Amino acid sequence: MANRIRNLSFTLFALYCVLFLQAEEPPPLREFQFHVVSGSRIQNVRYGVFDETGQLIGSKPTGFRSSGRSLKYPYKGPEVIVFFEEEPAPTAQNPNAVSRTTVAATRVPKGVEEVMFLFSENKQYPEKGLKYDIQWVDTSEKYIVPGHVTIYNTLPIEFKGAAGKKANKGKIIKASPGINPAIDIYPQATLLLTLESKVDGLLRVYEDTISCGEKERILLILFPPRFPGSLDIGSKIISFPIKELEEEKATEESAPPTTP
Repeated sequence: MANRIRNLSFTLFALYCVLFLQAEEPPPLREFQFHVVSGSRIQNVRYGVFDETGQLIGSKPTGFRSSGRSLKYPYKGPEVIVFFEEEPAPTAQNPNAVSRTTVAATRVPKGVEEVMFLFSENKQYPEKGLKYDIQWVDTSEKYIVPGHVTIYNTLPIEFKGAAGKKANKGKIIKASPGINPAIDIYPQATLLLTLESKVDGLLRVYEDTISCGEKERILLILFPPRFPGSLDIGSKIISFPIKELEEEKATEESAPPTTP
């Protein structure tokens, strides 16, 4: 009986050690590549650089552009990716020290390896929430299909419309909130989106002719109007794969991260 009790104690102790060690192990780091885009001008937003244990060791900038997309950035860190603004805060011990204010954060599901973050200003900031809201888009070929245009609608309302190729009858389409099914537009098509108003009837909110190569992938992002009450919705057309300029890429890769 004593041996049985002793063996049981050893078993429970061993089980406790295993569970304790597992609890102490840091969670696996997420790894993916991302672009950033915004419907308004954004500056001085950075993201964290981490070591193999998930400890923050510095940061790198994200370059928002009026052309609609940034360069592609590699990320390897905790499951929640955090963006922040930085200001110099030198001390006698560390003249390179900085202070950081978190401005946005989001979580990318496992299995997503190519993603675009869509930034928009939080209208309730600073009373509630962070400075920017983020929506994300899986930019793999599963959703952004060659020879097609994929509409990502950041607004909480649905638009209706048509996509018409030259000499062909237009196809009825919808642009629901979030990502929508890819639309075949190769080599060219005119997209029209409308919003039905009880007061003004059918209103055109977007119309443009989009050209697309056979192997080109097009993402059309719809943003909220810049001014409250306006029906002039924002939009950006982004082509994939994105060809990064060699000198910009070299500059980004050679720039060291800032230290904590």
